[in-house]
Amino acid sequence: MSKTLLEYKIIPRLMMLMFALMSWNVCDWFMELGAEATTQQTAFVSTIVGAATGAFAVWMGHESK
Repeated sequence: MSKTLLEYKIIPRLMMLMFALMSWNVCDWFMELGAEATTQQTAFVSTIVGAATGAFAVWMGHESK
């Protein structure tokens, strides 16, 4: 079982899936706010989307090895 988890990289892929779902939910929440969004909410969404971009770039770099 442990070898299978490591060989197929199940945990990193599951973590990336969860992060993608979280990012999607945050963006969906923000779009529902519309014009009432505050500066703090805008900064929060920008941080989450930026982190998702960075995490995806790192993950893709490790997948190619």
